[in-house]
Amino acid sequence: MQVNFDAIVVGSGPGGGITANYLAKAGLSVLVLEAGMNAAHDITKEYTSEEMLQKYKYGGLTTTIGSSNINYVEAGCVGGGSEINSGLYHRTPESVLDYWRKHFNFSSSNNEMSKLFLEIEKYLSISFMPKEHMPEASLKLKIGSSKLGIDCVEVPRWYQSNNGIIEKTTISKSYLRDAIDCGAILKSNSKAVKIFKDKSNWVVESLSTSSLIFPEEHNQKPHRDTSIFKAKYLFICCGVMSSCELLRKNKINKKSGSQVYLHPTAKIVSMFENELFQTSVGVPVHQVKQWSPKVSLGSSISRKPHLGLSLLSNLEAFENLNDSYDKMAIYYASISGGVGKIQRFPRNQFLLNYKLSNEDYQYLRFGLLRLSQILFAAGSKQNFLVSKDGFSYKTYEQLELFLNDRSLKNLDLMTIHLMGGNSFNIDGICDEFGEVRGYNNLYIQDASLLPTSLGVNPQGTIMALVARNMEKFINEEI
Repeated sequence: MQVNFDAIVVGSGPGGGITANYLAKAGLSVLVLEAGMNAAHDITKEYTSEEMLQKYKYGGLTTTIGSSNINYVEAGCVGGGSEINSGLYHRTPESVLDYWRKHFNFSSSNNEMSKLFLEIEKYLSISFMPKEHMPEASLKLKIGSSKLGIDCVEVPRWYQSNNGIIEKTTISKSYLRDAIDCGAILKSNSKAVKIFKDKSNWVVESLSTSSLIFPEEHNQKPHRDTSIFKAKYLFICCGVMSSCELLRKNKINKKSGSQVYLHPTAKIVSMFENELFQTSVGVPVHQVKQWSPKVSLGSSISRKPHLGLSLLSNLEAFENLNDSYDKMAIYYASISGGVGKIQRFPRNQFLLNYKLSNEDYQYLRFGLLRLSQILFAAGSKQNFLVSKDGFSYKTYEQLELFLNDRSLKNLDLMTIHLMGGNSFNIDGICDEFGEVRGYNNLYIQDASLLPTSLGVNPQGTIMALVARNMEKFINEEI
């Protein structure tokens, strides 16, 4: 295989896919290294255990440590997070962009960012859900909000309707595909483990992930199937944990991973009088953003296995699931709160230590109470708090009395959004265009570049930010 390239891109998600797209279209020779497998998207396997084993890092079994245990997931496949998430699309809130300009000298205007967003939305066919594919669980959130005079919006998605079938427009089907058509080479199952500068080139040592998953016989050292690649430009785009790990392990910057942000999320399972109409696209699309960015409300995938997992601490509801699952849906309250630090442990293990303040927990309480008001207004008969307490309630007042400092600490929290760690803030790892300070031709172009939490799904922001950065790179370097 070819060894020398103009540019190497580590990671193939929204950041890596767009990066490779710009580089290949500019005529550069490009290698994309992806630690995960190249598994085709199949709508029938979305949110199943099979998909989790194929496309999630560690099968989705990851959690933070420290005072706040929050379950989180990161993609581990070609196409990155675009392959596994709901496909909900948000522009960066203008309040966030204003904050970046004021505190981090972010130089792009709202008009400049809007042009980037428009290009991305056109390219990916960002659109609203056809009415016939709208899950009823989503409409319940809209109905309850309308009755209470609360603003509830439908969020557009990366989906297209082809002959009546809804298909997700993932990175592997769009930016990355076009980069390959322009000559970029994709090497999946190939984890970048070592990076260093050799004169004018960056050198990347990659390890076949098959040798990590399927080691040789017991008591023998696994065969290390390594490859060496060189390039003038190196772009790290492999997600928050992996990007920070790569910089830390290779002594690029010991502060990498010092400020990581999540959207901690608490959930409620709501049971209604009648069956809820389900569609092949099971992820609801309505969200309540009235209290954003501090608090956001929405609904989640609510298939029977997901309901079962959410009800594990409520024995009675779990045992009766066969009789009631078609009347149930999962809803959430999400906050922009807390801060984490990636810590290094023996044997090169990296874990995320995350802390929530008392104020953060009060925002979660506020969100759960507002969400319950909306669900009862929409016709909910009983709600089940997803927590270690196994608490269920039939009135708003019952939940209000129950949510105290102890019960809030017992919530089963989760998130699907990791941000920061290699931020472009004033004293951050990178400048605002992603170049790592102190190193020529080394760039970060993924969610770890974000300097704050967003309060919305970050993939729209990541794509626009990376497109902005790559336009500058192409104009000035090529």
